[in-house]
Amino acid sequence: MLRLLRGPLSKQSYRRYNLILRDAGRELVEVRDTKVAVDTFDALMTRLTISKSNALSPFQTYLKREHLNARRQLKSKQLLFWSPKLQGVIKNIQRINKVNADDTVTNIKRAYKKMQKSFAIAHQSATDVALHELRKQSKCLASQLEILNFSSKKLQRYIKCIRKMAKHLGRDRDLVLLSANLASFKSLTRNTPSSTALEALLKTMRQQHRKLTKKSIKAAKKLSAYKARKIAHMVGAQLVQS
Repeated sequence: MLRLLRGPLSKQSYRRYNLILRDAGRELVEVRDTKVAVDTFDALMTRLTISKSNALSPFQTYLKREHLNARRQLKSKQLLFWSPKLQGVIKNIQRINKVNADDTVTNIKRAYKKMQKSFAIAHQSATDVALHELRKQSKCLASQLEILNFSSKKLQRYIKCIRKMAKHLGRDRDLVLLSANLASFKSLTRNTPSSTALEALLKTMRQQHRKLTKKSIKAAKKLSAYKARKIAHMVGAQLVQS
């Protein structure tokens, strides 16, 4: 939402609010990422045999312990520190009475170009970092379009396609986080699972990664095919009607 309000907000206010939202969100990253690793691992276990799943139980215990530690480290003082700051941002945003249509079109156009740029990088080299950036920019664009709540079926279909692609990219990002946890686990403990069980897990992860990357790049290519001015025109037309 904040990016849609760049017009009414001064540059100083926008940057300050953006920093508050970003830094407050960082407090929850470790809790979120460790929970994602647990859920991703549990989902992958359904694809393995019972014996291999049992052999990987030490890793599962490690993941759950890491999540529990992350939750314990999230102190109430940190949340209490950010709560009034976030409430202040919300109150100031609620004071904004009107947003210029031209500013809205410009912001959507900017978000679309960022998604296009991130796709171009990911298409050239589908690294974990590039795919993660594509996911962030596509989710940002989809969120802005959803907030505007347009009645255009074409835009609604477009948003649906973006969300579907972001979901694929999100699942791929989950695998990256799980891989990082597996590497940490292997370096910290001697009780590593059997090589057969580990290889089965890694094979499943690689298969999922290839499948999700292929789907994401294919969808992103289609979504980024529009000219930015065409997206801006569609949004502008909807704003005139509303």
